[in-house]
Amino acid sequence: MRLGLTNASYQYLFGGDGEMFVDRTSGRYDWRGMAAPYFTQTPVTLDMAPEEFHIRRATELDVDVAHTGLSRWDDEHVAKIKSLLAEGDHELIPAIGADFIVRGDEGKREMETAEDLIRRYGDFGGINTCKLCLVPMIYNRFRNDPPLREQLDLIIEALPPLVRAAEEVGIVLAWENHLDYRASE
Repeated sequence: MRLGLTNASYQYLFGGDGEMFVDRTSGRYDWRGMAAPYFTQTPVTLDMAPEEFHIRRATELDVDVAHTGLSRWDDEHVAKIKSLLAEGDHELIPAIGADFIVRGDEGKREMETAEDLIRRYGDFGGINTCKLCLVPMIYNRFRNDPPLREQLDLIIEALPPLVRAAEEVGIVLAWENHLDYRASE
């Protein structure tokens, strides 16, 4: 077993005010009932890219895996991230999120973007596994628009090009069955 650090552990650092998390420097923060000891002992803002923060934090915690994606793909940034991973002897397991439910041209763009990202991670090198997940987090088994069976069918229909791209670059896709989807589904 290998231990890792997921970007979800610190997601409140990256969400904008008014989104899932409230700005911790605002008065609105205190009335949300957030766990003060945890949230007040970590940075309010970052002076580095989120993936750099995660990799440095994985090093501090002495865990093997940094589960985060790249926010930028310019050569200098990619080289920096590769260097940080090598220094800490970390494996990078990025996440690729896409809206598998949306249809039409928007759905086609979602899948093309996800496929491009799989190929980028293949070119990055050293990536063995990518987590694949449904975003935005509005779909679940309790939603009737569309009904669950249709949601699952749309996800299944969208996967083949992504699986082919992953096979071509030697990456295993790991489906995250969050949002109340069951593993059996």
